Amino acid sequence: LMWAVLTASTIGPGSVAMCACAGADYEAKLVWSVVVAALVAWVMQDGAGRLTIVSGRSLGRSIRLLTPHRPRAYMRRALALGLTVSSFAYECNIWAGTADAVRMLTPDEGLRRFVLLTSGPACVILLVSGSTESVSLGLGLATLLLVLLFLAVAILTGLPPGFERGFLPTLPDGSAPVALGVLGTTSPPPNIVLGSALAYGASLGAMREGVAISSALTGLISLLIQVIQYPSDRSDLRRRSNPAEIRAGSKPNSSAPSPGGGYTRARRVQRLRALLPPHPRSSHRRPRRRGRRR
Repeated sequence: LMWAVLTASTIGPGSVAMCACAGADYEAKLVWSVVVAALVAWVMQDGAGRLTIVSGRSLGRSIRLLTPHRPRAYMRRALALGLTVSSFAYECNIWAGTADAVRMLTPDEGLRRFVLLTSGPACVILLVSGSTESVSLGLGLATLLLVLLFLAVAILTGLPPGFERGFLPTLPDGSAPVALGVLGTTSPPPNIVLGSALAYGASLGAMREGVAISSALTGLISLLIQVIQYPSDRSDLRRRSNPAEIRAGSKPNSSAPSPGGGYTRARRVQRLRALLPPHPRSSHRRPRRRGRRR
């Protein structure tokens, strides 16, 4: 389970949002992007692990030894800066996801701020006082729990029609940014450094097996997220996403373009707002006064 920390460090609010968007807007037509991302993650992490085991040095130390002088030293510093900034941005994404998760449980803003303020010190204390094996074991158990939960929902909802055709690479209209988002969030580059750190002191066979299993689990969770975001009744989805049809009580237009043709940005924002709980400040807004203009 120690290598499952690679999966736990990949699956976050960004990957969940992008895979959910791909499944809800483009059905099963972007399943192939998850497969490609899992293969890319496996190749990168396996290569970094083999380099660490064979050379006896971590990936960062090997890069430092190979770039001692200018101009390669500038490239090394640029790489280090990029990894630092991307890791910081990823952690900000995790903090935002934690805040939304707490908001789903309770509308209390004080409790949400308390969780956010104590999460950072709690993580530092856990890393300093606890061992790496115990932290990796806990993250591995959390990853298995995620797999079981998403798998249970996928079994209850069933596979979408034409799911097997999603393994053929296709790009519907407007789906290129979503496909790139799935690739970027399912195979994040900072995981190369993490894979190299985990491989330090491990055997080659254990490393390759652990990286392969973690990459497969990452692809499986992302695939399940896409599957469960595909509704069983698309006409009902179009009706729920069109407030005018709901007010008029009319049936959805059968000639409307399918979600595979790409959703508009406004419709995506409406769907995301419908999933989020109402902001507590929204209930304190003053009602607008209606009257004739002078």
